[in-house]
Amino acid sequence: LLAEASASWGASPRYCVRVSPRRTLGLGYLISGERVRRWALLGPLEAALEQLGVDIAEVLVLECRDRRLRFPPWVYDAAAEAFRQGLCNKIVVSHPAPEASQVQDVREQLRL
Repeated sequence: LLAEASASWGASPRYCVRVSPRRTLGLGYLISGERVRRWALLGPLEAALEQLGVDIAEVLVLECRDRRLRFPPWVYDAAAEAFRQGLCNKIVVSHPAPEASQVQDVREQLRL
């Protein structure tokens, strides 16, 4: 119904896609950068966009399920690549209880 209503107004729906990056179990340091970025984040993001039938997400939400708010370096690289490729317009991070220092670290890592 939302898509039909948006189409009647001449607007396309906007999507927020939440992705919890896949774990590499330490192999991320051994695998080539492109492959680990695709495995950890780009693959699940592209699959979600394909399922929705769209080419771009308005917001990419990186969901952190660890106690500490942190991601491996290739997740930040993959998020930046998704932004540069036009797969998303914004990148945000979801965590239930981040500390101020952790938020600052993530902000620095995501500075595009």
